[in-house]
Amino acid sequence: WLRVFGASEFAARLLSASAGIACVAFAYTLGRGLFGKGVGLVSALLMAVAEFQIYSSQEFRCYNAFELVTLLSFALYVRALKTADRRYFVANALARILLVATHAFGVFVLVAQDLHFILRWNTHRRSRTAWLLSQSLTLLVVVLALLPLLRWIPAIVASRDMTWRVLPTSTDLLRTLYWYVFPLRRG
Repeated sequence: WLRVFGASEFAARLLSASAGIACVAFAYTLGRGLFGKGVGLVSALLMAVAEFQIYSSQEFRCYNAFELVTLLSFALYVRALKTADRRYFVANALARILLVATHAFGVFVLVAQDLHFILRWNTHRRSRTAWLLSQSLTLLVVVLALLPLLRWIPAIVASRDMTWRVLPTSTDLLRTLYWYVFPLRRG
């Protein structure tokens, strides 16, 4: 991103701001696709005024890009289930790969979608083959991307140096929850 747009403060924050704006549109698309136009409009409104959304749109971090790819993945997933079109499953697989590449927590989104499909296995008979192929594509690319990291596992296991860990107190947990819910009210 910085190589293309430069390292100025404006250029660095442009990715988060653009992703934050696009999230509003994708929240509308996903809400409309699931429940209709009214829910889509409310979703877009809530996304536009959400405190964390506004805050993270002003920083040079991956959170808005992660949020955008998550919304894209769910929008493609819903569209794939509604149409049973293999192209949407392939597009969803590509979004899922990008999701894991954007943030490690993308795995939780994958698990949520997969769990939904498995729990509704009998409802999606027409889509099973396409879903299995998209799962295979996702797994193959993610595993191939993670293979270079395997060389670090023996060093991590051998070190077993966990002295840097400090157990959190109940106050730490409450403070973290407060900061998560109200990110602009720190201090």
